[in-house]
Amino acid sequence: MPWLKKSILSLSTVAALSMSAAIPAANASVFVWQADDQSVSASFPDSWQRISNQAPSTLLTIKAPGEYDFATCTISKTPDDRFKIYPIHYAAQIQREYVSQNVWDRYYHAQTNPVFHMVKDDSGLGRGFATMSSVSYETAVGPKMIKRAVAFASLYNKAIYVAECSAEQSAYPRWHNAFMSFMKSVDFKEFTNYALSGYYRNFISDADYKVVGPTIFDTTNQ
Repeated sequence: MPWLKKSILSLSTVAALSMSAAIPAANASVFVWQADDQSVSASFPDSWQRISNQAPSTLLTIKAPGEYDFATCTISKTPDDRFKIYPIHYAAQIQREYVSQNVWDRYYHAQTNPVFHMVKDDSGLGRGFATMSSVSYETAVGPKMIKRAVAFASLYNKAIYVAECSAEQSAYPRWHNAFMSFMKSVDFKEFTNYALSGYYRNFISDADYKVVGPTIFDTTNQ
């Protein structure tokens, strides 16, 4: 389907990367998580621990092994129905114009001195078009440190989903591959009734058809 032709930051270049690159090889089991409303799912090693969410919009928070790495991943969901009437083939254009740097400015406004190393549109998260950011910031709560993060944000089915993974700055390179594997596992519930998600048949391009009236004078082309 044409609206699925997108890539996660070059996820085509990381699709072959294994989460085992950043964790002991013995920990091969994977835990599959799904939100209560079944709108989004993800998978991660069962050696990672679920911890309490820190914000009402957060659906999942997981912590990786490594006491001083502070490696965590989160998924959040914020309702946004501004574009619910638009056909789904406008998703890429809507992402570029309305779900880009502005999303990251809001998302990281509570952190101290965020520095965006890269923001990339036309990326992907699950079934949705996404904006990607690579950012560093000083933590505003909890242990004080500089963290490095990678995050993807996508508008899908009247909500903005943000998946973020971060670690203490010096530890981040050890976790990058695992973080990207987590991002690759994120997916959204597929719609079977596309009318509910703004996917409408292009009826304007239909061929003319005849409406037959009671007499030949009442027959018209529509």
